[in-house]
Amino acid sequence: MPLTLPDLVIAKRLLVRAAVIWAGVRGCYALAVLLLAGVFGAPELRLPITTDVAIAALTVGLVLMEVKRCHEAILLANLGVPLTSVALLAAVPALVGTAILSALAP
Repeated sequence: MPLTLPDLVIAKRLLVRAAVIWAGVRGCYALAVLLLAGVFGAPELRLPITTDVAIAALTVGLVLMEVKRCHEAILLANLGVPLTSVALLAAVPALVGTAILSALAP
């Protein structure tokens, strides 16, 4: 079965939702690091690759949960878009955001 992407309107909505969820997950991680470390300075932007992968995987999982919670999975299936495409589309903002932060980190 070929991988089909949703229409541009739906894809933009999914990308924005994934970016917001990624920013929330990344912010929660930074807050947890600050609270657990007891340091009130800025957290390091550069994380180990395993943490980056875990944050991206958590973002994809949360986006898929949100799609199913809003009953959009049925709509997307009727439009011929499998959840695999939604998962790949949800991973894009997490990977791009991680790459940008890694490039900006000293």
